[in-house]
Amino acid sequence: MYATVEIYEPALRYFEDAMARALAEGIDAPAVVSRVRRLARDALGRALPEYVRKQFTILETLIRMIDDPASRLTDATRARLLGAFAYVAEPNDLIPDHVPEIGLLDDAIVVDRVARELVPEIEAYLHPDRVAIPSLQELPDVARKGLIARREMYGRMARRRDQRARRGGLFVMR
Repeated sequence: MYATVEIYEPALRYFEDAMARALAEGIDAPAVVSRVRRLARDALGRALPEYVRKQFTILETLIRMIDDPASRLTDATRARLLGAFAYVAEPNDLIPDHVPEIGLLDDAIVVDRVARELVPEIEAYLHPDRVAIPSLQELPDVARKGLIARREMYGRMARRRDQRARRGGLFVMR
């Protein structure tokens, strides 16, 4: 049996506000990351709806990224991830985690929204060989200019995302 769930902007604002509250209250980052790591491991060890399983698999990648200094996350991106982790780590959130079949759905939605914002960072982390080029000088002019333009575009995207985060918006709402 399958169900389709549409989530509208007011509901997404609920998640944004919940993550912002978690950040404002202060987060013990190592404890939150540890709880989320344990929750993800336990959740992936049981039967889950496919959407939830996919998001919890992505959550494991996000956990590795926040733990890995080589991922070079900005402070704003790190804060956004910690806000999402704080929401996911809370067992009595919008849908309490103990509710069979749907208890982790709201957590999966939060992971999905944050992961969509961080696609370039996730891709760069998972596939560094596609991003890192030893020397731009070895490339033909056209390829070099294209790569430089893409890097500049990703830099602008990251700066705009960080500016939105500083203004209090954790998600891009469209």
